[in-house]
Amino acid sequence: MDKKITLIITGQLRLKENQNPIDKIQYHINHIKPNNTILFLWDNEYQQHKTDIDLLNLPIIVGDSNMPKYSESIIENMLNALNRQHDAKIKYNKDNCDENFLINILKQIYSLQYTFQNIKDTSTAYVKTRYDNIYLNDFQIQILLNNFFHENNPIIATPFGGDYNNIGLGDLITITNNKANKIFQNYFQTYIEELNSQTGPMNNELALRYIFKNLNHSDIYRFNFILTNEKHLNNKKIYHANRNLYQQHGLNYKEEYIGKDNLYLPDYKIK
Repeated sequence: MDKKITLIITGQLRLKENQNPIDKIQYHINHIKPNNTILFLWDNEYQQHKTDIDLLNLPIIVGDSNMPKYSESIIENMLNALNRQHDAKIKYNKDNCDENFLINILKQIYSLQYTFQNIKDTSTAYVKTRYDNIYLNDFQIQILLNNFFHENNPIIATPFGGDYNNIGLGDLITITNNKANKIFQNYFQTYIEELNSQTGPMNNELALRYIFKNLNHSDIYRFNFILTNEKHLNNKKIYHANRNLYQQHGLNYKEEYIGKDNLYLPDYKIK
C-alpha cells in the first residue's frame, strides 16, 4: 500500500524575471506527487505574491520576516562554533565574517522549527524541499518509504552528497517520519542551546546531522536522488550526486540506490 506523503516547500521564492510563483510551486508538486502540500513563506513574499499563491488553495504557513530575534551573544557563539569547525583556517570574528551570513543561517533554522510546529496533518512521510531546488533524475519515493520507513525510531532521509566536508547532512531536501518531525519542532531551540553550551556546530549541514544523529540517535537513510538548486546549477555545481563518498563512513547498502548512514559527526559529543 502506498504511504501518504506531505510535501513542504520552504525558503525564499527567488523568482526569476517574469516567473510566476504558481509555476514554481507546481514544479515541485508534479515531481514529488504528494498527497498534500504545505507552503512556508515569509510575510513579505507572501504579501507580494498573495493573489497568485492563493489561487492554489494550499495551506500556507506565514513566517514573520523580523524573526528570529537574536542577540550579540548568539552571534558571538556562532563565531566561536565556526572557529571550532574542521575547516577553520583563520580565526573568525565580527570584523572578518559577514554577519548577514550568520543571520541567514538563524533564519533558515528558525523557519524549519516554525514550519514543523504549525503542521496539522498526519502522514507517513514529510518531504521538505526548497523553492529553488532543481531535480535532475527521478526517484520513486514510495520505494524508500515501503522498505525503510517505520515508527520505531526517528527517521530522516536525504540524497547522497551535498554534505559539508562529507561529514554533514545535506539540507536541500529531507524526508522525515512523524517522530523525526518532533525533532524539527524544537530545532532552532536546540541549535541555540548547543551553541550556548559550546558543544554544537554552526554550519547548517553539520547542525542537521549533529541534532538528528548525535543528539537524537535518528536513523539516517541515503538515496540516489540527484538534485541541486538554481544558483548552483547556473554555476555547474551538482552536489547531491556522488553515492560513493560514504562507504568509508559505515554506509551499508540495502539496495543499489539506498543505504543506511551510520556516521556520527566526528569530534562532537554524543549525548
